[in-house]
Amino acid sequence: MPGDRSAGGWPLVGVVTGRLLDPGQFDRVLGFLHCLPVGERFFEPPELYKRRPAAEVIREYLAEIPRLITSSDAFTVLAHIDYPVRTWPAQAGRFDPHASEDEFRHALRVLADGDRALEVNTQVPLHPDRTLGGAKKAEKRSRSEVTPPRPDRACARRHRGRRHG
Repeated sequence: MPGDRSAGGWPLVGVVTGRLLDPGQFDRVLGFLHCLPVGERFFEPPELYKRRPAAEVIREYLAEIPRLITSSDAFTVLAHIDYPVRTWPAQAGRFDPHASEDEFRHALRVLADGDRALEVNTQVPLHPDRTLGGAKKAEKRSRSEVTPPRPDRACARRHRGRRHG
C-alpha cells in the first residue's frame, strides 16, 4: 500500500507502529514528537508551558528527539522538530532559536547520523488553519510571527474543484 504514514507520539511508537506498519509497504513513514512526560502522563506544549518555563520545555523536547530517533527504526523522516515553537507562549517573549542552537544541532546531528531526513514545512502560517479568517486570528495572537496568506491564493484554494458558470 503506497503512500505516507505518520508514526509519532513517543510513548506509543513501539507498540502502535509495529501493528500499523506490518501489513503494508509505504513510501515513507514520518516520526514526530508531540508530547513530553510529566509524571505518569504526557502533555503537549501548550499544557507544558503552563507547568514549566518555556525555555525548559524547548530543551526537554529537543533532548527527547535523539532518544526517539535512536529507539525506533520505524520512521525515515522526522517531522515537526519545531512543534513546541508553534505554540510558544507570548509571555515568554519572542522565540529565539539561538538560545537553543546547541540542542537543535545535537538533535539534527543524531538525525543525520541515523541516515534519516528532516521534514520541512514551507507554508506559513503552519497553523491554526490556512483560511484568511484563521490567519487573521493567528495574526492577532502574534503579529510579528505570522505572515498571512495572500488573499488571491486563499480564494483559489477555497474554490478549487468548484465549477463556475
